[in-house]
Amino acid sequence: MDVGEKIKQERQNANMSQKELGEKLGVSQAMIGQYESGKRKPKVETLTKIANALDVPISKLTFYASMVDEEAPGFVKPTNNLSSSKKSFQTIETNDDNFLKLANSYHQLNKEGRQKALDQVEMLAKIPEYRRDESDID
Repeated sequence: MDVGEKIKQERQNANMSQKELGEKLGVSQAMIGQYESGKRKPKVETLTKIANALDVPISKLTFYASMVDEEAPGFVKPTNNLSSSKKSFQTIETNDDNFLKLANSYHQLNKEGRQKALDQVEMLAKIPEYRRDESDID
């Protein structure tokens, strides 16, 4: 399923029309239709706004879509590597279900919760028994 189809699916799950979603984003109904049909590819910033308007994590529109769609946005590709950034966005490439669960949960947190989560992960990463060695790299 491509990103446009995911947008449509999540919009319908939210019982929202294209016009209503367009109004929330400040774009036309036609633009939403173009995103959903695949005629236009939304930018990362726009995908973030769409996810927020639909009250879903952006991973529902990108990560999951990219796992089955080679045409997914270039900043998300299902592999086992971390790559450097495009513009100011860091590219994270993974097929690790636990990472996707972590990203999904992180997205649900507010600013304070996100900072707490980051603090906890950084603390765990400093504990030797939880650190991976070179043989653990997928």
